[in-house]
Amino acid sequence: MELKSITGRPLKVSTKYLELSRDDVGPKDVCPISGSRGHRVMKVTVSNHVDSKFWYYLKSDWFWFCNDPKCPVVYYNNELAVYFLKDEVKTKVFQKESLEDRPVCYCLSVTEAMIREEIMVKKCCDSLEDIQKFTKAGTGRWCPITNPSGKCCKEYLGELIENILKEWGVEENLRSGLEDLERSFRLEIPSKPSKGEAIMLVEGMSCEGCAVAVRAALENSGALVKSVDWRSGLVHVSSFGDLKPEDIKDVIETIGYRVSKIVFGGG
Repeated sequence: MELKSITGRPLKVSTKYLELSRDDVGPKDVCPISGSRGHRVMKVTVSNHVDSKFWYYLKSDWFWFCNDPKCPVVYYNNELAVYFLKDEVKTKVFQKESLEDRPVCYCLSVTEAMIREEIMVKKCCDSLEDIQKFTKAGTGRWCPITNPSGKCCKEYLGELIENILKEWGVEENLRSGLEDLERSFRLEIPSKPSKGEAIMLVEGMSCEGCAVAVRAALENSGALVKSVDWRSGLVHVSSFGDLKPEDIKDVIETIGYRVSKIVFGGG
């Protein structure tokens, strides 16, 4: 199998991907280079981070993002045979960079170097709550567009801050301020949905941008969405359209969130 990047550079296809492939097309969600499963991102996300000369090739509403930090692929669509490598994307991708000046919060223009300065130089922060207060990191609203991964930086912000605090020698209260990142979802579905509807608890939504992404994924699949509340994690679907009820969970999880509970309306 011969694959090339968007600029024509040959790609070394992983053995795992070849084993999963049929008729020279691999699974939609598996990156052909890393062999790992990515998560879906909207076309508008990709178009915001690649040169406009490549927009012609974005002939799908959805692409996939490779999370593997060692893999050079950022975006891929196996059905279209479209692959963007790290240096074919305009924006520095947090997951693919190891330098301290890598972007962290794309909505509020916060880099890792800025966070390190608050913690190690100014010595004014020792928790996620403090970092958000002084840098506003993780408080943006346009993550599906501004962040190359199409998700909120809170997905990795907590771990990054904890690692920096450990480097600085802070061993106490490392978990302070991480509650928003680690909601237990012990909540119950507050009410039973009507016939033909569903209410879900979705883990991982941490801003309004996440809610937009979840709504877009469901509606793009044909469902009608009554409401998405990222604070409580509740998603209310009023109609499945052409989507099978049993597939609704997969629609959300392919964009990187997790459905912890789901209740379908009865007769």
